[in-house]
Amino acid sequence: MLFFPDDEDSSSLLEFNARIIFVDGGHFQVGTEAQPMTSRVDITLSGTKYDPAVPVFGKKVLAARNGLISFVGQDVVDHTFLNASSVPWESHISVAGDAGWHVGDHIVVGTTSFSNYESEERTIVEISYDETSETTSITLDTALWYHHFGDLFSAGKTGEEKDFEMRAEVALLTRTIRFRGNPEDSQ
Repeated sequence: MLFFPDDEDSSSLLEFNARIIFVDGGHFQVGTEAQPMTSRVDITLSGTKYDPAVPVFGKKVLAARNGLISFVGQDVVDHTFLNASSVPWESHISVAGDAGWHVGDHIVVGTTSFSNYESEERTIVEISYDETSETTSITLDTALWYHHFGDLFSAGKTGEEKDFEMRAEVALLTRTIRFRGNPEDSQ
């Protein structure tokens, strides 16, 4: 059994680097339902196309045969919506509800235009929750480049209007457990 212990300091980083992770009749576990991992864990698979392969499974592989692989990270609000429209060159946004995110977290503001290229990734540099308005105010590391719609859209005959959810989605990209390939081996 390979089990990652949690650290009391949630900002600590545990790193695990491997070329192949093959669980044969055992357990590879990071956190449990009863005790989710609160520390950050980076699991990185390294290797090139010239490395030997595990028959049937391949190269740079995470696999189990008669075993268990389990990753349970900290429960987070993974997405919410803009509470007000944002304009280009603005570095502040307001989102609905208590996001519970932290300074240093990475987020993405989804596009609300016809272009698929207007979603924008940013880092939170300041964040506060207002209980009265039930909104979270976020200051971003870099101003947004595009307009992101943040209101409900009403349409229909007068007196029979219906509201449509058109607000930009704002999603948390930061996770306590990150599984990735080694970017240096990307050839």
